[in-house]
Amino acid sequence: MEHERMDRNEEPTRGCRVRPLAIAAAFVFWLVGGAAHAQSSPTSTDGTGASVQAQVVTPARRPLTRQLRLPGSLIADVQADLYAKTSGFVMAVNVEIGDRVSAGQVLLTLDVPEMTEEIRQAEAVVAERQATVRAFEAKAREGMRTVETARAEVQRFAAQRKLDELNLSRREELFAANAVPQQALDEAVIALAVSDAQHRIAEAKTAGAIALQASVEADTDVARAQALVATADHARRLALANYTILVAPFDGVITMRNVDPGSFVRSGEGNAPLPALQMMDTRRLRAVMEVAEVDAPFVRAGTPVNIDVTSLGRLGVAAAVTRTAGAIRPDTRTMRVEVDLANDDGLLTPGMYVEMTLTLESKTEVTMIPSKSIRTAAAGTVVFVVEQGVAKSAPITVGYDDGIWAEVLSGLTGSEQVITATSGAIIVGSRVLAIPSGS
Repeated sequence: MEHERMDRNEEPTRGCRVRPLAIAAAFVFWLVGGAAHAQSSPTSTDGTGASVQAQVVTPARRPLTRQLRLPGSLIADVQADLYAKTSGFVMAVNVEIGDRVSAGQVLLTLDVPEMTEEIRQAEAVVAERQATVRAFEAKAREGMRTVETARAEVQRFAAQRKLDELNLSRREELFAANAVPQQALDEAVIALAVSDAQHRIAEAKTAGAIALQASVEADTDVARAQALVATADHARRLALANYTILVAPFDGVITMRNVDPGSFVRSGEGNAPLPALQMMDTRRLRAVMEVAEVDAPFVRAGTPVNIDVTSLGRLGVAAAVTRTAGAIRPDTRTMRVEVDLANDDGLLTPGMYVEMTLTLESKTEVTMIPSKSIRTAAAGTVVFVVEQGVAKSAPITVGYDDGIWAEVLSGLTGSEQVITATSGAIIVGSRVLAIPSGS
């Protein structure tokens, strides 16, 4: 009985030893098999090993035209606000808005009553100054004759003194030889003294005449300068009188009229609130728009542009950029762009709204992919591609992207299957069932 109990006790012991070995062997087999399966098959995001369906496209080779559509407006090629140079009352207005006028045509006349009297006063001042000049010029001529007379007197008395010196010399010789008396010698000495004094007096008169002549000439110069000032003032008043007539500076059309006969207008120099008239040359217009800073480097003179004047139903007016400002405005961060348009038929009107389509770039063939396929990763811009049923990441460089199609500058050869949409989340290494987009 004891032996049978031992046998029963031993059987459980052997059974316990066999089961751990079997369990260990099964666990090792599961690890090896699981690892081999993990190495041979990619995993899906749901952990079931099933493939994720994904729509794919092949990069397309097509031409690329980059366009920019912006609102704009039409302005006149030449525009002028016409102000009165002087203040006065409007006598006549010879034009109405819409009238076509020629350069030099009289548009408006003013009446300035006090200006006529001012001109007359200025004329009188000019006459007075010119008379003063003539008087001083006459004095100058008289002074010149006085100087000439005084110089002649100097010469005459100089000659007389020379003669008296010779007479005195002979008398001294004769007196030394006792040929003449003392009285004759004294008379010669006195005659020389008189002629010498007369010579000095003539020289003094000459110096005085020259000084007086210089003074008269200086007064004459002052009078001439005053006459010039008076003449200039008279000319200025005549010029202001000419400004009472407003003429057209160029051929054009009257677009604004702010005065009527009898109304008082202020001088443009006094910051008049409104111009008396405004005119424009509408034979040529400018289409004007503002281009954002990011697009400004692509716009220059000659850039193709298509202009739509929607109010007239005229679509597709082909033109080219005529000029750009060449600088960015700091307040709006935009650059002004202008296009000249011929308007000989007069259908276009300044102030019209237009839509302008600029062709910034045009390439014959580039690699394009749908914009929705582009992803942003830590390493940069990437797309997911399918290679042998497995998702892989491909870094790319993107050029122009309009939100629908994107230009690929580098990173793709053009034969890849680029994932555009999936039925679930995809990571690198996911098993993918590629379905061509559109099928």
